Amino acid sequence: MALLERDSAMTQLDADLALVRAGAGRMVLVGGEAGIGKSALVSAFVGANADSVRVLVGRCDPIEPAPALGAVVEILGRIRRDLAERARSDPDLFATASTFLSQVASQPTVVVVEDVHWADGATLDVLVHVARRLATAPVLLIVTFRSDEVGNEHPLRIALGRLAGIRQNRIAVPPLSLDAVAELAAGVDIDAARLREVTSGNPFYVTEVIASGLDDVPAAVADSVLGRARRLSPAARRTLELISVMPSGCSLLRLERLSAQPAAIDECVEDGILIATDGWLGFRHELARRAIEQTVPPAERRGLHSHILAQLESFSDAGAVELALHARGAHDRVAIVTHSLDAAREAAAHGERRAAASHFRAVVENSSGTSPELAEALEGHAAACLALGDADAAVTSFDSAADILDRLGQPTRAGVARVMASSATWSAGRGPEAHDRIARALTVLEQVGGEPYALALSQAATLAMLARDNATAVTLGRAAIDLAGEEGAERVLSRAYNAVGSAQLFLAPDEAEHTLMKALEHARAAAEPSLVAVALSNLGSGSGEIRRYSAAQRWLDQTIEWSESRDLDASADYATAWKARVLLEQGRWAEAAALANAVVSRACPVIARIVASTVLALIRSRRGDPGAREALDEAWTLAEATGDLQRVWPAAVASAEFEYWAGGDVTRTDRLESALELAHRYDHGWAIGELASWLQRAGETPDARGAAAPYAAWLAGRFDEATTAWQEIGCPFESVLVRLDQGSTHALREALDGAIALGASRATARIRRELRTRGIRNLPRGAMETTRAHPAGLTARESEVLGLLSEGLTNADIARRLVVSVRTVDHHVSAVLQKLQVDSRRAAARIGSADDSTK
Repeated sequence: MALLERDSAMTQLDADLALVRAGAGRMVLVGGEAGIGKSALVSAFVGANADSVRVLVGRCDPIEPAPALGAVVEILGRIRRDLAERARSDPDLFATASTFLSQVASQPTVVVVEDVHWADGATLDVLVHVARRLATAPVLLIVTFRSDEVGNEHPLRIALGRLAGIRQNRIAVPPLSLDAVAELAAGVDIDAARLREVTSGNPFYVTEVIASGLDDVPAAVADSVLGRARRLSPAARRTLELISVMPSGCSLLRLERLSAQPAAIDECVEDGILIATDGWLGFRHELARRAIEQTVPPAERRGLHSHILAQLESFSDAGAVELALHARGAHDRVAIVTHSLDAAREAAAHGERRAAASHFRAVVENSSGTSPELAEALEGHAAACLALGDADAAVTSFDSAADILDRLGQPTRAGVARVMASSATWSAGRGPEAHDRIARALTVLEQVGGEPYALALSQAATLAMLARDNATAVTLGRAAIDLAGEEGAERVLSRAYNAVGSAQLFLAPDEAEHTLMKALEHARAAAEPSLVAVALSNLGSGSGEIRRYSAAQRWLDQTIEWSESRDLDASADYATAWKARVLLEQGRWAEAAALANAVVSRACPVIARIVASTVLALIRSRRGDPGAREALDEAWTLAEATGDLQRVWPAAVASAEFEYWAGGDVTRTDRLESALELAHRYDHGWAIGELASWLQRAGETPDARGAAAPYAAWLAGRFDEATTAWQEIGCPFESVLVRLDQGSTHALREALDGAIALGASRATARIRRELRTRGIRNLPRGAMETTRAHPAGLTARESEVLGLLSEGLTNADIARRLVVSVRTVDHHVSAVLQKLQVDSRRAAARIGSADDSTK
């Protein structure tokens, strides 16, 4: 078929390829409805350039759940067969992604991944890994997908969300015009206008109608396909039906072994309804396959699956995913359990959690009674769900697995399942329940001892640390370390040292770093990048919580760099949220808001969302920006459910600030009081001080014993001492609050200057009202010039980024120029847009150009 009305898209692809030849990679998303011509467009482009650049193509098949790394393995196999075999067997997905990138980027290459809406999660992870690194890779990554099948919760949509800030060229393939349809229908006795109206210009539909030879235009594409099929012999139609229940197609050799007649196969190919490529047979389009499949009666379709399953089980090259698919189609429960369990194990080994969860669920749904296979499937399903963020489903499956294991006489595995259920419960935001679960697991596993008991102790220590019951965390964690050390259990040792070191940040800060470095050492020994991220993150967030900002920023930046380099998005999001909080407390509100907004705009962990939403609630309340109530409600709802001091305390303070800066009194003292009770229980001086200060501001007389020194001086009325302490720590807004509480006219003037400099418009209004009631006039209204080096308050680095935006550079280009990560540039650009109060890069660039012209 002639490629009509695609010149613009071809021109764009040619331009992208030119950049790739020059060494700069690009990602192109080609979207459109089924049959619109995405593959035809890409094939034409590839065909035109195949002699001058390497082309690697991989396809995703319409199998649910999709086989792990399907397209990735196919592409690696086109480079070297051993690379594909290694990818199939290597459980380290990061290593596979790194190998894939190094291989495709070894020379200028066009990588095409077709039908990514069907991709498995592991393939999407690899594509995200590659896309994030295209700035320095001579690769044109083209992915095609059905845009009408990718909703907000679709895995592809989520994966694309992880690429925010990465330049992606998008091509939306449009339908054909009436002129193009008429050109295709030339020489055929058919009404072109009617054909365009019924097909809406869909090229596949148009060509199927033309090829069907029907006198009238059918109402659906399926009718066109069936019209062609009716012309075939009975044997050829049976061949079509057989292949229609094999979504990936079938090799010619295997099809013959499945009793298809060679003459019938040839007839289907000659008619054009099937295509043959390198000995592989399949339908010209998935729409055609489905049209044929849906005409096969249910009982006959089940018989076809049974026939194929029986034959495949005798083939040495049959894969577990393929066997599981036909077992489901045959409704063979025994075969479903056997083959789905194998497929689940394969998927889990490759980190393909969504497919693993689906296969494990199939085992659970088709098992009867109590069996080791059912227990394994429940454990696997729980682990996959927990990794996917479905903590509630994980809890249910861990509980069921523990019950089955108890009945099978395996109390140790049952106890471990209950430990994992505790972890999942905490991830679901149900802190008190998590503590109850681990207490029960400890009772059982204490009798067992060894690594299982050490694991339970490390989980109990972690929960105590998260609740800021630091003394208990240290006691339990050290017990876990002693026991795990005897067992050589590196993972457990890393978890236990993490808990102890994080608790020491609040008990003996100077010892904490050494302990957490031990956690890093054991995480690396265990080859667990996620545990390394946890240790780095705890160093950063813990330092921030005790107001050691220099250390906090250093460790948080290391966490972000480590996590981004290994695609550990959850860890990167949590560290980014905490960096936002640190910047907030240092008075760098625009940067803090930009980072917090970036976190909440993505699908991020609950704990990251709590921190980021609290930051946004505080900034918006102080500034009077819209959205403060929404951010506060989300932060409080999520924080309260955890029951953890470190989550509840900042959210309770945000509740108080929201009321206070709105011009009213603080009425939600119940939140402050319950959080203060927790702070006293765990002797957390910084929490005691901040919560007590807001209760005192609300007219209460709180118990402030044990408050951190700056708060103790503040609450005792030693305002100059408190102000000096906050200035030395680097917390300008706390200095404003101290002077506001001090209440003298001179102190209020200082508070007003500080509030104006920070852009705290609501604090400014409240202080100005108080001064006016005292007869003070001629008060400053805006930020003083001496407080701002740049007219918009940009930092030196932000000014540099603005200049590069003015040159028309992308975030990836800027990252290369400044030798930083793309994500870091994303943050700077967000801060620049917010400070300049513009909504687009183009608007910011115009301002930057104007600034340059006046210098």
